[in-house]
Amino acid sequence: MARRIASVPYSSTFVALSQEALQANESNDCAVKAITVVTGRAYKEVLMTMTMLGRKPRSGTPMPTIFKALELFGKRAVAIDQRTITSRYPGKHSLKARVTTHQPDRFPAAWRDGKTYLMLVSGHILAVVNGVNHDWSRSASKDCITLFEVVDL
Repeated sequence: MARRIASVPYSSTFVALSQEALQANESNDCAVKAITVVTGRAYKEVLMTMTMLGRKPRSGTPMPTIFKALELFGKRAVAIDQRTITSRYPGKHSLKARVTTHQPDRFPAAWRDGKTYLMLVSGHILAVVNGVNHDWSRSASKDCITLFEVVDL
């Protein structure tokens, strides 16, 4: 039988962003939250910028819009090999080729590298900053499709 993933509380950052989304009558705003986290900008500013770039209210955000918003905020997302992270995992786990959304909590030493990441999973994007997943998926095991390191322009 598969081992159940322990429930981990949401980060205070994610809780605050969820409250702001509720006040703005927003949903399906994972990209807005993720960009807010990785840039340090205000939720409303990121929401307004992404709307200006074509994001529709309460709808998902296409990747080109995410990349353009990052650029406007002086950042860019560089795709990295997931093995950059998994190679730091202990023991046999270092042989893993892919990361999942719960692994920053499961293998904190591998993720607490002072870097900022965007993790693209099926139909969703989230931010991991210095080993903390600022998303609801923290207690889930969503397979990463692409892992991006967020760097200054």
